Amino acid sequence: MTKLKAKKEKTPEKILETALKLFSERGYLGTTTKEIATLAGITETTLFRHFLSKEVIFEEVLKRYSFLQKLKELLPQVEDLPADKALSLLGKAFLERLRERKPLILILQSELNLYPEQVRNAFQSIISSIKSEFSRYLFKLKERGELREDVHAEIAGQAFLGMIFSYFLLKDIKGVLVCENFSEEDILHEYVQIFLKGVKK
Repeated sequence: MTKLKAKKEKTPEKILETALKLFSERGYLGTTTKEIATLAGITETTLFRHFLSKEVIFEEVLKRYSFLQKLKELLPQVEDLPADKALSLLGKAFLERLRERKPLILILQSELNLYPEQVRNAFQSIISSIKSEFSRYLFKLKERGELREDVHAEIAGQAFLGMIFSYFLLKDIKGVLVCENFSEEDILHEYVQIFLKGVKK
């Protein structure tokens, strides 16, 4: 592979990394494609050869750097583990990814209602995909007889992820002390137990 070809193949990745940085610092609305291109060390024309618009870049950033990609990587590794062990690992990974993307999450919370419809739809699509992937895992637990047959996997999945997100929102975003007499590991463990004891067969 020539150096030119290798550089060309790395360009989309560089664009997305740069876009993540700028979106996290300035928000979607406060970032231009020209700024992304300049910081990435390319021309705006080159940027548009890889991504048709800022909306497309934003959608790709969400796909690559949200919990969705991590979830897809983790599920094959944990799906054969006991439910409590797997859910502990998934919950911890979800919390870690939320913390990694905290600046972007803060921006999304403040700007989302102002975004164009295409961007809002892209964001909703990522959320739906995360819930769908997680629901499929819970459905497998039902098939194995580890969850009650009458449990709705989609609702149960949203409830579990919601517990973790609420913890992140209170502790990391709002700065509220959450169960200060317990370690974070204990809190996450208890979330898993609360969840499973409500749905376990």
